[in-house]
Amino acid sequence: MTKKTSIPAKTKKLIFQEAHSRCPFCGESDVNVLEIHHITERADGGSDEPSNLILACSNCHSKITSGAISKGKVMETKERLLSSNHPPRADRMPSNIINVSGGQHSGVIANVVNLKTSAKRSPKLSHPQGSIGSDLLLRNYIKYLIDRYNEFKKADRSVPNFSYAVIYRAIHSQFKAKWDFIPIERFADLASFLRNRIDRTILGKVQKSRGHRNHESFEEFQSKINSQRAGV
Repeated sequence: MTKKTSIPAKTKKLIFQEAHSRCPFCGESDVNVLEIHHITERADGGSDEPSNLILACSNCHSKITSGAISKGKVMETKERLLSSNHPPRADRMPSNIINVSGGQHSGVIANVVNLKTSAKRSPKLSHPQGSIGSDLLLRNYIKYLIDRYNEFKKADRSVPNFSYAVIYRAIHSQFKAKWDFIPIERFADLASFLRNRIDRTILGKVQKSRGHRNHESFEEFQSKINSQRAGV
């Protein structure tokens, strides 16, 4: 979490206005506990641009940091805030924002582009081309392994302060990037890393000693997905 003073006052005001000075996750409106969260952390190249910031109360902020509130949920909430807010009044609009209207579309051009259509579709935040997050099947398999690790680690009663954030930090330390921003070329390495972490948990070792498998292979996972799509 970055210091609040590092974010320009004008930007902070925009983020508070965007969420109507309420935590968009739980509805908390006490300004004394409201904080600004970087969706992509500065350590991962995130900036102080409004598109990378979202309001949260201190409690929900802690949940985001620990992983109890997922990155996907945070991005989905940011999209909802962007799509539900009307463009600001011209006399209150920063100089780098331009109103766009006419035809079937209207919105605002700034660091973020909001398009409002009759279908009310929300803008999508996409992963870089060539990253694991850009491939749905690869992304889902890695997420399956991450969830599997957390499930096994949470069952370890010798760990008093279990945190969902631990595995994400371990991935970042090993691969120098967020898990879904890692290049597809390193998918096999990341999958192997996670399977080994699962096998090294106490439950993983017990399961293995009993002849039980701790996780599916990518091929098995892919086959299961294809069967579900085919309705088998």
